[in-house]
Amino acid sequence: MNGSSQQSVSIAALSGQKIFVGCMAIAFIGAICAAVAGYVLQNNVELLHRLGVSGVFVSDAVSLRDTANVYWGRRAELEVTWMPIIGVMQFYWAGILWGSLAVCALNIFLILSAAYYFFETIKTFVSGNRQLLLIFAFVTLSIVGNIYLIEVMAFPNKEIPLLAITNAYVYYLVVRRSYIAPAILSTIAFVFRDGYGVILIGCLVAFWALRNKPLKTRLGLIGLMVAIFTLMPISSFMEISNIVARNVESGLLAHQYEQVNGQLGYLSRLKYNTLSLGLFSSFLTDRGRLDLLNVGFWQLGVFVIAGILWATKQILTKANELEFGISIVILVVFLCISYGTFVQPRYLMPLSYFLALGFVRCVKCGGIAVSLSVVVPAFLLLRDIPHRAPEMLDAATWSW
Repeated sequence: MNGSSQQSVSIAALSGQKIFVGCMAIAFIGAICAAVAGYVLQNNVELLHRLGVSGVFVSDAVSLRDTANVYWGRRAELEVTWMPIIGVMQFYWAGILWGSLAVCALNIFLILSAAYYFFETIKTFVSGNRQLLLIFAFVTLSIVGNIYLIEVMAFPNKEIPLLAITNAYVYYLVVRRSYIAPAILSTIAFVFRDGYGVILIGCLVAFWALRNKPLKTRLGLIGLMVAIFTLMPISSFMEISNIVARNVESGLLAHQYEQVNGQLGYLSRLKYNTLSLGLFSSFLTDRGRLDLLNVGFWQLGVFVIAGILWATKQILTKANELEFGISIVILVVFLCISYGTFVQPRYLMPLSYFLALGFVRCVKCGGIAVSLSVVVPAFLLLRDIPHRAPEMLDAATWSW
C-alpha cells in the first residue's frame, strides 16, 4: 500500500471516529434533556394542571416504582417466592434506594446503549457519513423526544430496558449473523416482559427460515404464520403456560369478541395495532385538558404506521439484505403481539428505533404515515368525535 492510500485510509478512519463521537454526543445530550424534562414534569403536576395540561405520569411506571419500593423495603418480611417482574426489580434496585436521579442515570445509560447498537447497525448499510449522521440524529432525537419515554425517565420501567435489549438483539442477529447472543438477549428480555422474550425467540426462528429464501417461499411462510394465528385463537393454548393463560384472562372482553367473530378477531387486532395510536389517540381529557401521555402515544403511532409499511415493502422486494433482516424482526414482533387477546400497540415501543428508521428509509411510507396521522385526528377533533380520555386523580403525590 503506497503513502497516498495509507493517508486516505487514515482520513476515512478519522472521519468515521468523528461521526461516531458526534452521534454518541447527540444521544447523550438528548437523553439528558429527556431526563431533565421528565424530572421537571413529575415535580410540577399541580402547575401543569392549572395550565390545562394533564397526562403527566405513566401509571404503569408509578405502579412499578411503588412495587419496587415494597419489594426492596420489606423484602425480608415477604415470602421468598414473591418476585414481581424480576428484571425491573433487580436492575433498578440502586435507583429505588437512592431516588429518581439515580433512576434517571440508569435510564440514560440504557438509552446510550440503545443508541450505540443502533449506530453500529445502520452504519453497515447507510452510505455516506453525512447521511449516517442525519438519519441517526433524526431517529434518536425522535425517540428521546417521545413524551411517553420522557415521562418514564425518572421511574423504573420496562420500555427503556427493552429498547436497549432490542437494539442489541437486532445488531447481533442481523449484522453479526449470530444466534447465540440474540438467544441470550431474548432470555434477558424475558425477565422484563416474558411474552416479549418468547417473541424474540420466535424472531430467531423466522430469521433462519426466511433468510436467503426466494420471494415465493417468504410469502408462503409468512402467509402460513398469519393463517395459523387467524384460525387458531390464543385461547387454544392457554393450558401450555401461565404466560398464555394470563394473556387470555387479562383480555377477557377481547377473547369474547374473538369467539363471536372467529377469524376477524386476529385480523381486527392487526388493523388496530397498526392504526389506533396514530389515528385515534385522544388528545383531550374529559375535563378539556391536553393529555400529554396520549401525545406520546400518537408520536409512536406515526412511526408504527411507517415502520410496518416499510417492513412489508422490504420483505416483498428484498432491496437490502440487512434492512430485510430488520424488517423480519419488526413484522414477526408485530404479528405475535397482535396474536394476544387485546389491542396493545404500546408493546411495539421497544422497536421504536427501527420503526422510525422505516420513516426515513422510505419516503412514501413516511409520507403516508404523517398524512394519515395528521389529517384523520384533525378531522375527528374538529368534529368532536374522538372519545376523551378520563383524567386520573391528582397525581402530585406520585412524585418522588
